[in-house]
Amino acid sequence: MNGKTHPSSTVQPTAKGSLAIDVADLSKTYRTGFYMNQLVTPLEQCSFSVSAGETFGLLGPNGAGKTTTIKCLLGIVSPTSGTGTLLGKPLGD
Repeated sequence: MNGKTHPSSTVQPTAKGSLAIDVADLSKTYRTGFYMNQLVTPLEQCSFSVSAGETFGLLGPNGAGKTTTIKCLLGIVSPTSGTGTLLGKPLGD
């Protein structure tokens, strides 16, 4: 690649000091089991923010909700509750 952005790219650079990621009380609950009557909550009231230009690590043991958090940020799964923005746009946009 030559370092130029693709003309159809819609991601705009964020101003230094602004929030790249802002998450408030994000939760996700799945139904599981043969009759779908059991609830599993891998993500419960997660809140954090990451400023533009900041390096951030999402760490935790297996089952802590790291992948679920990323899936909610990208819109792969819908959060059960909570709000957030990614590069100034609502989750899943």
